[in-house]
Amino acid sequence: MREEFNHLYIYEDGTVIYSEDRGLRMPTRENPPIRTWKKGQLQEEELNSLLEFFRDSRFGELDE
Repeated sequence: MREEFNHLYIYEDGTVIYSEDRGLRMPTRENPPIRTWKKGQLQEEELNSLLEFFRDSRFGELDE
């Protein structure tokens, strides 16, 4: 079985990084672990809209 992990990072300046890690479980020479990533930038209005979405969508209740 091959493990896969996806990560999404959003920074205060609007930088967005999305990464995917594949082949982490029992890698071989023929199937090495692979990390791919993409980087982008949100405009201030887009970042504010995204933050407002999180504030309004009950994500805060996950801590409780």
